[in-house]
Amino acid sequence: MRRIGLAMLLATGLVGGAIAAQAPDDPGPAAVHGVAPADAAAVAYDAGTYRLLVPGEATGGRYAVIELDEGPGYRTPWHRHDTMEERYYVVEGTLTVDTAEGTREYPAGSHVVIPPGAVHAQGNTGTTPVKTVLTITPAGFEQFFIDRAELNRTVERGDPEFLPRMIELAGRHERWLQQADAPRPEAAQAGGERGEPAAKREPIGGQRDAHGCLAPAGFRWCARTGRCERPWELARERGFANNSEAFIAWCEAPAGG
Repeated sequence: MRRIGLAMLLATGLVGGAIAAQAPDDPGPAAVHGVAPADAAAVAYDAGTYRLLVPGEATGGRYAVIELDEGPGYRTPWHRHDTMEERYYVVEGTLTVDTAEGTREYPAGSHVVIPPGAVHAQGNTGTTPVKTVLTITPAGFEQFFIDRAELNRTVERGDPEFLPRMIELAGRHERWLQQADAPRPEAAQAGGERGEPAAKREPIGGQRDAHGCLAPAGFRWCARTGRCERPWELARERGFANNSEAFIAWCEAPAGG
């Protein structure tokens, strides 16, 4: 019997019948799932905001999708995920990723895959927020962001109570999140895109400036308010442009100006 090619099946409309004949347990037409901005509100947490676009329960635990909007100065400590994969798509800004191979900057339009077990750190070393869409496979780790948002309602990053409570929270998610040491210098490619081995970079945590502001968490000193501020939050609150120059100009102006 002459074999009928796929092109002929498609042209004659027989391909649907052929597939149906081979799949008697066909569950029926699949539903299209979409998420509009109004369907998933932004939730504040210690690094910025997140939107849970696709929760794990919507996919049978296969994967979850989260939109992250992280402020300038935020960086994670070195860590790994032994039981899941992360895929970042950079929508706005620049995502900085540290690995054993060095440090690389990923601008908008980039796609980054972090496989299970890969030691890494990532964050936003720029002056404007970075927005990414994160897909985690399998699902489950999205609860970590939900719990961080709950923590953020009671204690903010930079407060004395924040670090011990964050460590305790991370421990509750040890299935997905494992602490890791920075790669050894000999394991890194010296130079990288910044001319600096990944292992030589300072890990996040405890690095305060002369005013006591926790720079890795995005805080900078503002003389006008007399305290450490996150520039993008102050810009939104006071109505000036969200950039370093406007922050400096506003904070150096007299309090009554």
